[in-house]
Amino acid sequence: MLYDLVIKVGKYIKEKKFYDKNAIIEEEEDGSILLTIETMSKLFLRWIRKYGMDAEVLEPHHVREQLREEYKKLLKSYE
Repeated sequence: MLYDLVIKVGKYIKEKKFYDKNAIIEEEEDGSILLTIETMSKLFLRWIRKYGMDAEVLEPHHVREQLREEYKKLLKSYE
């Protein structure tokens, strides 16, 4: 699955050594990172979640929706 993400804590991403040599990392003017990576690992979503509000999945849309639903449930537990 091909993922496009924006990660606002770019320095940590640049330090990470990706197992996928085809990962594309582009630094944005604001210091965030646009990461494009292809992976089938379910652990990848766990990795994305650890960045919380500092990471945004742009594509694929169904993963973006999955995370949105998870975060809505999390919010309810704090209301």
